[in-house]
Amino acid sequence: IKSHDTFYDAVDADVKQLLVHADDVGEALSKAALDTATAGKAYFAFGANISKGEIATLLSEKLGRKISFVKASDDDARKAMAGFGLPAWSVEGCLELNYLGVSQDFVDAHKGEYEELVGRPALTAAEFIEKILSPALN
Repeated sequence: IKSHDTFYDAVDADVKQLLVHADDVGEALSKAALDTATAGKAYFAFGANISKGEIATLLSEKLGRKISFVKASDDDARKAMAGFGLPAWSVEGCLELNYLGVSQDFVDAHKGEYEELVGRPALTAAEFIEKILSPALN
C-alpha cells in the first residue's frame, strides 16, 4: 500500500470476511481461561465482517488518497506468501480461509459474544486502520 496505493488478496472485493485483531484474541483467551464461569462455553471473537472493497474505502478516507484492492489469482497469492517466507501449509490455510463463507445470520447470532466475555467491544476495522495501519502507511 505504501509504495503503490494497492493491496491484494485472492478473494473478490465484495466478499465479507471476519476480522479480529491478535490483541483481542489474546484478551478473550485469557479471560476465558481465567474465569470458571466460561467452562464449557464457546465464544466467537471477531471485530468486523467486512470486505476488501470496504477496507480500501476506509484506507482511502483515512490516508487521504485513493487506495485500491486488486484480486490476485490463487497462484500469485501462493507465490507472494511463499516469498514472504510462509511455509506451504500456512499458505494453503490462508487461501482456504478465503473460500469459507460466513453468513450474516452467523454474524448476528455471535456479534455480542466478544464484548460479553471481555467487557468491551472488539477493535473495529476503522479503529485498526486508525491505530495500527495508518501510522505505518504515512
